[in-house]
Amino acid sequence: YEQKPENGEFLEAGEHNIVDGQNIWNQTISLIFHKRTANNRNILYLLARNQLIAIVKTKNTNDYWLCGRINGMQISASEAGTGKGFGDRNGIVVTLVGKEPQPAHRVTQTMINTLTLSA
Repeated sequence: YEQKPENGEFLEAGEHNIVDGQNIWNQTISLIFHKRTANNRNILYLLARNQLIAIVKTKNTNDYWLCGRINGMQISASEAGTGKGFGDRNGIVVTLVGKEPQPAHRVTQTMINTLTLSA
């Protein structure tokens, strides 16, 4: 789901155990769906019922990163609201999380061009 500028976020934090040599990368994606509509409610429900992989495009370098490649990602939190004030958000915020044995893999533009996307 394409995000508006300065709305979506991708974070990746490594957990490294020097005693047993285990490495885990925690991948977190935050998504904002503006407007609390029936369609956005259905998107939330679909995300919550499935294990996911995600491709994140960075704004500053235009690189693509594959998240959840091995273990998938799951929805860990969601919040839907209408707001009170005129400037308050009316919409849904979703957090996806994944734990991977390797950092996110870079995806090339050529690979992106071969994808078939459905909305």
